[in-house]
Amino acid sequence: MIEIMSVRAAPLEAVVAFFRAIDSPQIKAHFHPHDFGESRARWLCSYSGRDEYYFALHESTIVAYGMLRGWDEGYDVPSLGICVRPGYERKGLGLALTYHLVAAGRLRGVKKMILKVKRDNPVAIAMYRKIGFGLTDYDEHFFRGTLVLDA
Repeated sequence: MIEIMSVRAAPLEAVVAFFRAIDSPQIKAHFHPHDFGESRARWLCSYSGRDEYYFALHESTIVAYGMLRGWDEGYDVPSLGICVRPGYERKGLGLALTYHLVAAGRLRGVKKMILKVKRDNPVAIAMYRKIGFGLTDYDEHFFRGTLVLDA
């Protein structure tokens, strides 16, 4: 069974273990929104700002992490980011968490969301296109994705 929960409900030990699992050059090449140390895990577990952070759990293991952020910095359009724990890729977890984030955005009245995805990440590119993100050139390493949401 998979459960998607707010970071505020996530057990600190599970968050720390997840951050250790993704704190590698291979993951950071594609996903690096912040550091993955214990202090950041503690900060997330007590987070009370406007951005939204979620974890997907399988049994007691965090298997994916997703966010809609930018509101705390004053942006109207949130940026979406997700990461799946090594060993759990290609099981639909990224897709499920992304759909959850899109729904969370809709509930908040978001009109569009953005993301960046590495050009050398064909699995993520295909997933974002499936969801409806339009991908355009950003630079030699990234595509910029935009999803326009229904009213």
